[in-house]
Amino acid sequence: MKNKLIFMVAIAVIAVLAAYAIMFQVRYDQVAVRTTWDKAIEPARDADGNIDPNNSGSLILDAGYGFKLPSPIQKVRFYSKKVQLLEDQSSEIQTADGYAVIVKLYVAWRIEDPYAFFLRLETEEAARKQLASMLSELKVVISTYRFDQLVNTDPEKIKLQEIEQKSLEQLREKLGAIDPGYGIKVERVGIRRIILPEETTQKVFEAMAAT
Repeated sequence: MKNKLIFMVAIAVIAVLAAYAIMFQVRYDQVAVRTTWDKAIEPARDADGNIDPNNSGSLILDAGYGFKLPSPIQKVRFYSKKVQLLEDQSSEIQTADGYAVIVKLYVAWRIEDPYAFFLRLETEEAARKQLASMLSELKVVISTYRFDQLVNTDPEKIKLQEIEQKSLEQLREKLGAIDPGYGIKVERVGIRRIILPEETTQKVFEAMAAT
């Protein structure tokens, strides 16, 4: 009886391990790429370049369970469908009129084309590194504006929305110039924080006193 129980437990463990090796689950908020020997089959596309859901190649676009050959023959990579947020490191820049400010930017992005994303970047970490590098370059946009266009008691003089829109357009232009693309769509570029260094704060107080 004891030997029979041990045998049944062993069979159950083997069955679970076998299922784990050949089955996978795609969540509702994910898309997956099933590769064979690390190669992916390109999906069919319509005239507008959109992926044909009926002939999606190696892409798995719908949530549910799927099967694969054991690794390393076939592997499955999962990518999020959600909009992801990346924050840049705070850094000091100079405004057009010579004031120093510390600025922190952020970018909201998502994976628009999983096949192109897999080919060019493969991992979301690699995407974040590429975007962080581009995001840092966008601070040049802020340096073309005066200090009073960043910080002002009169909301009509503040140009933060204009700066964010220009930054968004420039980042999209940079990504669009990459051929083939990364499969990324940038939804928004924003200013998370503006901090005044002590030197700038002193200049502001002096200007206020003079006024």
